[in-house]
Amino acid sequence: MTCWSDLRRELDLWARQGETPTLWWRDDDAVEPSAALDRALALAGAFAAPLALAVIPAQNRLTEADLAGPVTPVQHGYAHRNHAGPDARKCELGPERRADHVIAELMTGRDALEKAFGGMFRPVLVPPWNRLGAHLPPMLPELGYAGLSRFGARDRPAIGAMRMVNAHVDIVDWKGGRGFIGAEPALAQVIGHLRSRREGAADPAEATGLLTHHRVHDAACWTFLEKLFAVTAEKGIAEWRSVASLFYA
Repeated sequence: MTCWSDLRRELDLWARQGETPTLWWRDDDAVEPSAALDRALALAGAFAAPLALAVIPAQNRLTEADLAGPVTPVQHGYAHRNHAGPDARKCELGPERRADHVIAELMTGRDALEKAFGGMFRPVLVPPWNRLGAHLPPMLPELGYAGLSRFGARDRPAIGAMRMVNAHVDIVDWKGGRGFIGAEPALAQVIGHLRSRREGAADPAEATGLLTHHRVHDAACWTFLEKLFAVTAEKGIAEWRSVASLFYA
């Protein structure tokens, strides 16, 4: 059984090798002020865990005044609308759409977020459902995107000047009621990616990415997050990275 002591042991193994276990936090589907969002922001501040907040431009009712602490708004597609066929996996930015239409939406969405958040916003694209057509990433640097973030192991660290840093740990059980996936499987994801990096099976330079969705969190999700941030802060071994350090440094 995977437990918190296993995470502590993995962090210690990094320290013994003289390495810093780096992590980062991305929260998707942000659209409006809420108690759940406030709770996420409070956690980010309390544990010095910078939050990359992926905001849906076409649905957004947030402004700079609604955010506080170490949070950076980034772009979550345009409308989070599925354009794939009935038998295909959901995708807003897929190959079934004309590239110029997709790009026009992305530019409209980015402009809206820049107006809503001013200098807080960073042009990092988080595709809805973590998917986009293979033809799009090479276009993004020329469109001014500094970063691209999906889910799973990245195939390369950058395309030109645009960096790619993914999430690797999803705590929501999307196929089983949308509640917490459970402490054991969630920890297995965290530890598994950290171990793979430490042993060279995964890109050691890619920070381990925590993916959350504050709008659907149940009590168990919040309890797990509080414990995760507390455990990683215990000995000052782990470092939670910011959008600026991941995509701009």
